[in-house]
Parts: sequence; structure tokens; C-alpha cells
Amino acid sequence: FEGKALEYRVPASGVPGAQVEVSIADANGKAIYNEKIAAGTSVFTWDGKTTSGGTAANGDYKVSVNYITDDEVAETKAPIVLAKVTEARLVDSSVKLALANGAFVDPAEVLAVREASE
Repeated sequence: FEGKALEYRVPASGVPGAQVEVSIADANGKAIYNEKIAAGTSVFTWDGKTTSGGTAANGDYKVSVNYITDDEVAETKAPIVLAKVTEARLVDSSVKLALANGAFVDPAEVLAVREASE
């Protein structure tokens, strides 16, 4: 997180009737933010706040979408990030794509590429 709100697409679940929870964990795997969202919600924006209301420190965080039934996580998926690629850069001896939000991703993680809308 680098101080800018991040927008994610929530993937569809194969678990009928599941509650949907977005969970954000720090680099140590400790959950710092959890929020239940309405099933069928397609976009989730994280503004860097923790569950307790504080602001998360700059750093790396993992975002997960959990699908819960009977108070148990039945399925977990990674959210889909839509972002403009600003450059390709060599980082630690491998190519990474730099995104407009400041994040870097491995090209192998890209699901689709589309023409920029004006």
C-alpha cells in the first residue's frame, strides 16, 4: 500500500449462497482488515484503513476474497486488479510490469490485456 485507494474486481464464486469477505493481510500474514461485502458485489475499494480504523503503513499486503458458508471458509480466491501498465522494468533479475498504482506484477499473472479507453 502506498497511500492511494486500490480498486479490485471480486471474482465469482462456485459456492452457492456463500457470504463474501475481503481480507487484507500484511507481509507477515496477519489480517489487518476484514470486511463482509454483499454477494454479487463486483468492485471493492480499499483505502488503506485497518479494521480498527488506523491507516496501514506503506508496504506489501495480500488481498484475498473468502467465500464463507456455515461460518467456515469454503473457498478463497485472489481478487482481480484492473490497472494501467506504465512500464516494464527489470526487478531482481526478472521482468516486472509497473502499474499506475505503484504496484509491480509478474507478467505471468496477467489474465487479459485490453485497449486503453480514452
